[in-house]
Amino acid sequence: MKINDLLVCDDLSQIYANDIIIYGTGVWGGVVFDCLSALGKDILSVCNTDAKEECFCGYDINSLKWIKENYDRNGVLIIIASICYWKEMIGECEKLDFKQAKICTLYGFFMSIRMHRSDSRIPDAFRKKMSADLEVSEKRVEYYGKIYTLESLALAADEFTDKILVYQSGKVGSKSIMNTLGEKGMHFHTLTSLYGWDELDSNLISYYQQKLKHKKIKIITSVREPIARDLSGFFQGSDLDLWPFSAMNNHLIFWYGDYHKNGARLDAEELKQRMPRWDDNLNDTFCKAASIICEKKLDEFTWFDYEIKQLFDIDIYQYPFDKKKGYSIIKKNNVEILVLKMEQLAYLEKVISDFAGNMEIHLNKVNEGQNKLYSYTYKELKNTICLNRDYFDYYYDNNERLKHFYTDDEINNMKAHWEKHITT
Repeated sequence: MKINDLLVCDDLSQIYANDIIIYGTGVWGGVVFDCLSALGKDILSVCNTDAKEECFCGYDINSLKWIKENYDRNGVLIIIASICYWKEMIGECEKLDFKQAKICTLYGFFMSIRMHRSDSRIPDAFRKKMSADLEVSEKRVEYYGKIYTLESLALAADEFTDKILVYQSGKVGSKSIMNTLGEKGMHFHTLTSLYGWDELDSNLISYYQQKLKHKKIKIITSVREPIARDLSGFFQGSDLDLWPFSAMNNHLIFWYGDYHKNGARLDAEELKQRMPRWDDNLNDTFCKAASIICEKKLDEFTWFDYEIKQLFDIDIYQYPFDKKKGYSIIKKNNVEILVLKMEQLAYLEKVISDFAGNMEIHLNKVNEGQNKLYSYTYKELKNTICLNRDYFDYYYDNNERLKHFYTDDEINNMKAHWEKHITT
């Protein structure tokens, strides 16, 4: 049995052309029903795993078994309307072995509407409401991004005592490390970004940065195979505001500020405007984002320049990295940095334990893609993605920074995996 989230994401006709069954009569079942009504789309039926209630939005509630017996046919789309029990509900569908009806999660359903908001089949009133909601969502994301940076700096500068700073770009294993360190760790993706703030905000950030620079600090930071990292970042956070989705994918890049002291100006407002919205289909949206990554060097390897080098004057590329062991330790003045390779994280418990002061640790993976509502979309796109040659070459055509961390054999394996996805 296949979950058709990517198909539904990319093709709004899957919603309009199929008979719709809502699986789940909780809050999200009601949200799905309201959205379908606003779209001018009737539903075929409503079901729960077991039909206990009698009625939902004017429809009789059937059991999933009854749906299987009567509606497992082509032209039927079952929407799993839950964000808490979607795994269990998919498991029930698998037990009954649906063979012809398509099944999708809330992610596929809402993303499809979000991506095809300009489609003529969507009523104007619904489109206007969506645009207004998305604008509010974008403002909220920007606001919390600013608050995150300032609070992170204040916390690190004022309350950082005998703790480990887990300080790295997104989607490189930070949650796994934090889960291991527990209360001994503090997690940050940026301590430098200004993102269009006024002079007062800039002065506050400079004040806290100077305080932090003079403290004795231990930092853990990581790297990961870059294309897998970018794809993971592409989806990260896209399931937080199910309706509506954020107007842009802020999680693909880290929070760049308007300027950096030791580099060329990066205009955050321009980046915000150019960052591709969820549009057309997911493959094309990712390729547009990948082009901006290449042009502006918004990758995990330049993160070290914009963050650690700028803040602590440590260029990790000037220090040797043990590619075989998968880690190195850098010491300069009052700063000590443990640099890890995410692919070897499971073998580095002893290293992390020693670095953290001989604390007992047990590494457990967290934040894995399969535990996210977007997991089916992510997995299928990862397996079927078509990549531009320029993006592939950006990472794999003699990239010295990639070579700093990975052996030739590792790089050749990465190239072999992604090269088959290149399209002209």
